[in-house]
Amino acid sequence: MTTVRTRLLVHAGLLTVAVVAAGLGVGGVTGVIRVVTTFLAAMFLPGAAVLSRLPSLDLAAWCGLAVTISLALETVLSLVMVWTHLWHPSGLMVVLGASSMLVLLIDLRRTRLSAPAASAR
Repeated sequence: MTTVRTRLLVHAGLLTVAVVAAGLGVGGVTGVIRVVTTFLAAMFLPGAAVLSRLPSLDLAAWCGLAVTISLALETVLSLVMVWTHLWHPSGLMVVLGASSMLVLLIDLRRTRLSAPAASAR
């Protein structure tokens, strides 16, 4: 992303959406809110985790790449589940979401710790 502040806000927002989606799923809530939060988490979270390891990108390019990487990763993992006859899409989303959230939390911490040093220069 273009600035450190934008990166922090986007990652914090994605983590919030993921936690809300997980909470709604565990709570058995149905409706539009669950669909929207789950859709946003599935479309952006895995790609954002991969892109957190890359240098800053333009926000529009970041959004496009995050969606593309998320869809590609979810498609490949779904194909692996079909080929191995281990079809557990909910389990896949839990593992993918948890690992993506962990990577984003690590990047959020790393970015926050390096932000004061960058502004002091």
